[in-house]
Formats: sequence, structure tokens, C-alpha cells
Amino acid sequence: MPLVSVKLPESTKSQVAQLAERRGVTAHAVMVQAIESAVAQGV
Repeated sequence: MPLVSVKLPESTKSQVAQLAERRGVTAHAVMVQAIESAVAQGV
């Protein structure tokens, strides 16, 4: 799988980390799911 680097504001990074912790997954998993969802919706 290719590596992609994304620069996020610290507040967004923190929100992703908090969501990941609540879901019991990694921040990476949260971001992948969000991107896949956006692509599937054509956003």
C-alpha cells in the first residue's frame, strides 16, 4: 500500500486521535475510513 502524508491542523489531529480512542482503533484506521467514505459518496 502506498504511503501518503497529510498535514493536519493540531486540533483536527487531536479530534482524530480522540475518535480513534473511543472506537478502539488507530488514528490511521479513522482517517482511512473517512477518506473511503468521502470517495464513495463522491464528496
